[in-house]
Amino acid sequence: MVDDHLLTLHLAGRDAWLPDGAHVATTASWWFRLSRALGRSGRGSLSTLIATLPGDDGAVVADLIRQLPEEVTIVHPRETVPQAGVLSARHGLNLLAADALATAIVLAGGLLVAAHDDGPRLRSAAASLKVHYQAIET
Repeated sequence: MVDDHLLTLHLAGRDAWLPDGAHVATTASWWFRLSRALGRSGRGSLSTLIATLPGDDGAVVADLIRQLPEEVTIVHPRETVPQAGVLSARHGLNLLAADALATAIVLAGGLLVAAHDDGPRLRSAAASLKVHYQAIET
């Protein structure tokens, strides 16, 4: 399970941090944020990340965001929303964090987030549920 920042790097082939043989998944919410970043000309962190990729990489990644490769799993909200609601209430998580943790649980996987998105509530909730959590320096 990767956040939107790490998904962007994965789509750009800049994912040396990804464990060998790992399967990449993300949430519909994080995919939405990436798609929204493509439509903005602002200086948000995601649109800046995409815009600063070297050469044609930004355009390639933008195309991959629009048509997410089949290799990237997105779990349907029917499978995650009920659990995300409970996680949010129990651990004080916002929508993105609760959705990410619920998705990691449904997939029986870990959660990787960009270090600048590392949040103590999500980290604590993951630890209490014994879900592997790692903040990745990029």
